[in-house]
Amino acid sequence: MNFQESKDNKLTERSSIFPKRKSKIFATAPAWLILAGLVIALALLVIFAPQERTLGDGIKIVYVHVAVIWTAMLAIAAWGLLGLGVAFTDNPRLYSWLTTMRPLAFGVYLISAVLGMVSSKINWGAVGWLEPRMQATLSTLAVAVMIMVLNAWLSSRRIQGVLGALMLAYTYWAIFSSPLVLHPENPIMSSDSGAIKLTFFICFALVLGIAAWILWYLQKLAPIQE
Repeated sequence: MNFQESKDNKLTERSSIFPKRKSKIFATAPAWLILAGLVIALALLVIFAPQERTLGDGIKIVYVHVAVIWTAMLAIAAWGLLGLGVAFTDNPRLYSWLTTMRPLAFGVYLISAVLGMVSSKINWGAVGWLEPRMQATLSTLAVAVMIMVLNAWLSSRRIQGVLGALMLAYTYWAIFSSPLVLHPENPIMSSDSGAIKLTFFICFALVLGIAAWILWYLQKLAPIQE
């Protein structure tokens, strides 16, 4: 073996120990640019969003809160439907999507609850802890935490699927059966302003896009199910 061959072998061994990462970084760069673009667009939308006659700038937190809760309800619906699919079929691919959808749904719902509290403080002056819709939100979060803990302990995919379906059923029952006392029925859609409605739908599309990006990223990190 001559000197050049020995040098090439050492370089090969070194590259196997320290694999190149540059190509992977640049391969995912467009995806991160998409996320950054969605977040920046959402921030600019909120900054320049039209005010409401009664709430003034307080409507801005409402835009985001309602957009996030709509996204959370869709994510929980997907959690439950995927759970039903896994419960009936025990399909590994469906289970893989279930394991990525449920932390996303829980996280988005938690953020929506926090935004709801902030919105109440800004627009009503206090958080209505005893308000029925707030009670329903908190009870839903409690059930979600219990289901997430159970999922961490259970090995049966079918049972985890059933729990997802139960999460869907409880959430929609708790939220839509709770009477509205202080909470407005539909603060955005009840507005007479077309600009406010348009702003909200753009906000919802951006929030939904961010959630979809996070789901895609979680799915890329998920282990292959067999």
